[in-house]
Amino acid sequence: MTWWLLGLLGLAACDTREREEDCIGRYGPEYGYGGVDVASVQQACELGGGTGCGADRYISAEAARCIAEGHDGANPDVLPAGNAPWVLWLAFDSDWRRPVWTVAATLASDSGEIWTLDAASGEILARELW
Repeated sequence: MTWWLLGLLGLAACDTREREEDCIGRYGPEYGYGGVDVASVQQACELGGGTGCGADRYISAEAARCIAEGHDGANPDVLPAGNAPWVLWLAFDSDWRRPVWTVAATLASDSGEIWTLDAASGEILARELW
């Protein structure tokens, strides 16, 4: 791989991280967690031997939404709008062994896309089609 391509890949990662940090800064804990009982998420994490369990570290539901939508529409690397409102939930994920935000978009009656975000850092952990 050439150095310029490695540089471009590095810039994309930097832009994504900057977007995550911007969203977390804009939409702090005062924006809430979408009605989720964060104490139960923390408890499930601790019982499951997870990492990043402290509920005081979780990003808000609005920060998770902001990260998924790219918050300004200028980034093509965003979760599609879909044909129904997005569904967001915060839970302990035993596969990732940490609390995660899941953001799901329905693209058709039988398909969609799901993003998994680290609940503490906002890092995009996975993107999957269903």
